[in-house]
Amino acid sequence: MKLRQLFFSLILLVISSSFTFGQSDDLQIFGYFQDNFHHTNYAYNTDTPPLYNYNSFNMQQMDIFFSKNFGNELSAFANLEFTDSYSSIINVGALNIQEAWIKYSPSSIFNLKAGVLIPRFNNFNEIKNRTVLLPYILRPIVYETIFANQLGTGDFVPQQANLQVYGEAPLGDIRVNYAAFMGNLTPDNYVQNGSPLGIGDDTSHYKMFGGRLGLETDNLALGVSGTYDRKNLWAYGIGDVPRMRFGAYLNFSISGFEFESEYIRVYNKLTSEDNEIVAMMDMYSPYAPKGFNKYFYHTNLLYNFTDKIFAYGGYDYFIAQDNVYAVDGDKVFTFGCGYKVNDSVVLKAQYYNAEIPSFNVKMIDYLLGVSVYF
Repeated sequence: MKLRQLFFSLILLVISSSFTFGQSDDLQIFGYFQDNFHHTNYAYNTDTPPLYNYNSFNMQQMDIFFSKNFGNELSAFANLEFTDSYSSIINVGALNIQEAWIKYSPSSIFNLKAGVLIPRFNNFNEIKNRTVLLPYILRPIVYETIFANQLGTGDFVPQQANLQVYGEAPLGDIRVNYAAFMGNLTPDNYVQNGSPLGIGDDTSHYKMFGGRLGLETDNLALGVSGTYDRKNLWAYGIGDVPRMRFGAYLNFSISGFEFESEYIRVYNKLTSEDNEIVAMMDMYSPYAPKGFNKYFYHTNLLYNFTDKIFAYGGYDYFIAQDNVYAVDGDKVFTFGCGYKVNDSVVLKAQYYNAEIPSFNVKMIDYLLGVSVYF
């Protein structure tokens, strides 16, 4: 408890001191938050009465950013993220240091980041926290923190890296961009509190490597991404399994329309002995993993009626062989609209329909939200 109080006291000290010295030392503090009200209804995919429904307000996400330049080529950045009505008192939501890196940037062709960072994987991963810039209340399913525990969506994209080299070079009217990154494995490899080893260390023998290659014009962006690392399956008696992610994205805009799409596949390389273990687990429990591979498709089409008013419709398809809620493939249909009050405030409405075939259940959400840049 004392450590928590000390931590928040330090945050308040930094924030309060920035108001006094922020302009002179070039420290910038800004952020985004998104609140919503939603009516959620769970029902069987039949004409039977709903299983249950409820209404709730939710502080969906807030990110506080700290940025400072040290001359023209060196800068630092940190991001504190609060999710899902975070409260340590009632044990709700989460507080996370999402980013804390230093960057050396001598040119647009070469940039180097070191620390804790969100890697450039596909297009949506880097901007998923910038809620004012997004039309959604509930984001594409593998990027939405609300479903992270239930659906294990964190395995689809690399959540963090520790080193990244990236840049952009012109090629006529086209801009070619690249990124190469590396970092620790997923947090289930980290040393947790109470261990005699180094707290927070990734003690595995492996690291994650990945990259992205893309092409951009003023109205078009496309590219491919990939990572190679190991998935910790020791809980199933299998060990550290080679894992590969492959991603692709295509975004374009024309005549007020904005189209975006993403594809992600996660492949875990199991031996014949590993597959025998999976088959044995399936014999003893209907909830055991059927495998560990994953697939995700996302498309969305938005139309800007004016500079302030927009509407969109989207579709997600999602399979996770090791998750009982998604083993048979979940489908998400969503429609929404929004009004940009100004550059800092966006009002949003969304209809969200998720079909969960493994339980013959659908979840329908009606949401109203507000995104604020401060």
